[in-house]
Amino acid sequence: MAAIALLLTLSVSGCKQPDQPQLDQERSAQRNRRPREERSRAPRPSVERDQDHDVTPMEPVPANSVQVHYAPFENLERIDTDLLSQAHSTIDLAAYSLTDYAVAQALIGAAQRGVRIRIYRDATQAAGETAHAEKSAANPKKRASRDPEDDVPNDADSADILRRLSSTPNIAVRIKHSHTLMHLKAYAVDGAFLRTGSANFSPTGEKRQDNDLILFHNAEAAAHFTQDFDRLWSRPDNEPAQ
Repeated sequence: MAAIALLLTLSVSGCKQPDQPQLDQERSAQRNRRPREERSRAPRPSVERDQDHDVTPMEPVPANSVQVHYAPFENLERIDTDLLSQAHSTIDLAAYSLTDYAVAQALIGAAQRGVRIRIYRDATQAAGETAHAEKSAANPKKRASRDPEDDVPNDADSADILRRLSSTPNIAVRIKHSHTLMHLKAYAVDGAFLRTGSANFSPTGEKRQDNDLILFHNAEAAAHFTQDFDRLWSRPDNEPAQ
């Protein structure tokens, strides 16, 4: 029996037992490794672009360049307001639709800086925008049930956009008398930039519909537009904004 006990003692003592600190380190490493492996296998959440809250500054437009931007992937309202905010001397704007409050505010801000602004509108569209906004503002039920995709995002503000623009110093507004559409959505800034394209100056046109905005940083292109704008502006039957 003594011999057997001696052999067992020698056998146990001959097996190397890990130190307790080493065991603790290995267990800790296993616990830390498991979450990392699980996180690497987990699918990453998709990130959707919030166009209504895109506040990325507009990049400078190189001289003698052409840029094309597309809604709804890009927020065209941001591009318009940034460009209008950079005006120093003149803005000539031909607007079929003009219900975007941010664009209107950018125009008023430019006028308050001393920029001379001419706005040319389509008669039927301008009258329709004002009538629709006033009717919606006066009818709470209709206003509450209004389509969220409507071109008039805030009836109380939009009903007064044309009046506010026309009453602001340094802003002159004329309206085409004929019922043949004035369908331009374009403006020139300081004789250096020309903005054109399919996007109306409305929330849906700028941010939700499939539209393009073409921006020329080219004095010749801006001058060509201004020459045509002068012809529209000098029509003898143009009407003043009410």
